[in-house]
Amino acid sequence: MHDIVDTEQFDASSEHYWPDRFKEVIRQGLAGTVIEALQSEDAFMSLYRDRYEKTYARYELFIRRIAEITVIGAENGADGMFATIHASAFTGGEMPRRAAYRNSLLTGAFAGPLREAVSRAIVDEYGDDHFYEHAFEHCRGAFADFSSFMNRLAELVTVGAVNGSEDMLAAVYRSLFFKLPLPVARRYPKRLKRW
Repeated sequence: MHDIVDTEQFDASSEHYWPDRFKEVIRQGLAGTVIEALQSEDAFMSLYRDRYEKTYARYELFIRRIAEITVIGAENGADGMFATIHASAFTGGEMPRRAAYRNSLLTGAFAGPLREAVSRAIVDEYGDDHFYEHAFEHCRGAFADFSSFMNRLAELVTVGAVNGSEDMLAAVYRSLFFKLPLPVARRYPKRLKRW
């Protein structure tokens, strides 16, 4: 066994990841919105005092943790939508058809300006990538030009982020209702380019 060449460092150096700077827009915009909404009326103050005061020293830390969980949900939702789009492109299928949930648990969290900023960041970040130019070629008939294709892609990823944040908020609300610890939220690993 000792004669086997260790190629781990070489393999790792050849891995390329998708950029994810657009997530910084989500982190900055969504976290602040959630914190502001939940602190403005002390929405969960009685629940905090009753169940979470021993875990979180101050109400602000408790609300900040809820905001962080929501942001992680949004990031994971965006990654999930990218995975769906990539799977569709690899099989030569159409762009997925997804819509944001009808009802929002935190109305206005992903309001117009934040949605537009996230979409713009996605178009700026991925608009020059060869993969998306190739994917556009497969569904050219459905879109007038490449920019409309990229706008639709950004819209879908933003919808994934919105739905991901709503899913995590639902998990938070279930925890609050049943007086359980806040749900565990982990970011997905960085997305690896496979070509």
